[in-house]
Amino acid sequence: MPRMVGLRAYPSGLSKVKQWTGRDAREVQRYILGLIQGAPKIKPKVIKAIHALLDFIYITQYHSHSNDTLKYLKTALQDFHKNKHIFWDLGARTGKQSGLENFNIPKLCGFHDYEPSIRQFGTIMQFSTDITEFFHKQSTKEPYHSTNKRDFMAQICIILDCHEKWAQFHQYLAWVQNRFTNRETSPWSDMDSVDESDTNIYNSKNNANQYSVPY
Repeated sequence: MPRMVGLRAYPSGLSKVKQWTGRDAREVQRYILGLIQGAPKIKPKVIKAIHALLDFIYITQYHSHSNDTLKYLKTALQDFHKNKHIFWDLGARTGKQSGLENFNIPKLCGFHDYEPSIRQFGTIMQFSTDITEFFHKQSTKEPYHSTNKRDFMAQICIILDCHEKWAQFHQYLAWVQNRFTNRETSPWSDMDSVDESDTNIYNSKNNANQYSVPY
């Protein structure tokens, strides 16, 4: 594939990418269909499956939907499921150790919720994994580096529990500090409102009790 401005190329191939991200998927979606169209080793059902999947992805990004667009959305998803078995037949889902026996992938299963979500809420729900991946980094990857790499799951739970207690204690200290710094008067300002006559009565009672105590 020749290099072009605005298109990301993968000179070493896609199979050698160590960490696949959502941006990589969007980049490949731009030209993968045109790239494989007419290739001698590509089966027609492979093109149909990828074509249907791309149609589904781009239809969901419409700013507004109607009954017709939702029908197109449902049809594209059905066409993908009709042709996805070609990946099994070609051994595309066979890894180095073992092959996957089904397509029970959470992201693929989530596609079935798109149409009902649009009909119920008027728009597509937030199905992006960016938020979960961000918290996965904070809740798993970073605590993992603080462990000894042995029985790390229990250690990660302890680390997260400590972090949560620290956060709660810090929030409590901030609340206490904010409570006292935002007071318009001092904690003892209530004594300023005591009537002078009440003060004289208090002093007289105090003096009387002072002499009534036996030595």
